[in-house]
Amino acid sequence: MPLHISTTPPTPRFIASTLIRSIHSSPLSSLKLDQASRNAVMEWFRRGYEKKLAHSYRAEGEGRELLGWVKEGGSLFLKVVGPDEETGEEVDMGWAEWSLLEFDGGEGGMGKERREGEGAEGKGREEGQGRDRGDEGEGMQLPPGMNVALMRECKKREAEERERVIGGRRYLVLNQLSTDIDHRNRGAGTLLVEYPLALADSLQIPCYAQTALEGPAMRLLKRAGFEEVRRWEIDLWKFGGQGGCWEVGMVREPNGGR
Repeated sequence: MPLHISTTPPTPRFIASTLIRSIHSSPLSSLKLDQASRNAVMEWFRRGYEKKLAHSYRAEGEGRELLGWVKEGGSLFLKVVGPDEETGEEVDMGWAEWSLLEFDGGEGGMGKERREGEGAEGKGREEGQGRDRGDEGEGMQLPPGMNVALMRECKKREAEERERVIGGRRYLVLNQLSTDIDHRNRGAGTLLVEYPLALADSLQIPCYAQTALEGPAMRLLKRAGFEEVRRWEIDLWKFGGQGGCWEVGMVREPNGGR
């Protein structure tokens, strides 16, 4: 059977293993980990996504989950499976997390982002010392040795840049996409990006994604019809690193902007 979207979501362990195996390919991700141990970070990923998966919308096959997702909101986790090139056995190849979100209006134009199906008051929490509000492990204690200041700066810039692009619109956002390094360049990433696009077109809403400038994910997104709309630099010198890291915000308008 060719590569396809599975009817079961990715497991927390598969998510954690793909993230930890690829994290050192990016200077920004490597600096976020800083002095934290690999095992501690992997367990942090696993526990964080175990919590998120418990409250996510589950796939039911043939796109039916997308209809329920519109009503219930939250995160949709997708997994691509396909035959191993050596054994022919079906294996997990990659995963993605999409969310259906909108910005509420706010004073000075800075709105609050909320998930579809969530009350207008949102579910925000105060940020505590050494705690993360990111997608991987919201509200969880960070592993010792992680670069907390850099993580906070990245989240702050990401939110600011996304708000400038999206404004008050409802939209789909690609929160995370990761493929197993042993099964790359076989089309798993393309399936994970393109799967929800028909839904976005039917709802007439844009899709948003953020990625590293000129990285493989940026090329993948461009092929799916995303266009660069914002570009910003994270100064790694301020956080114990060297040089800078450029990030881009990309948008796909409904029906490819036609």
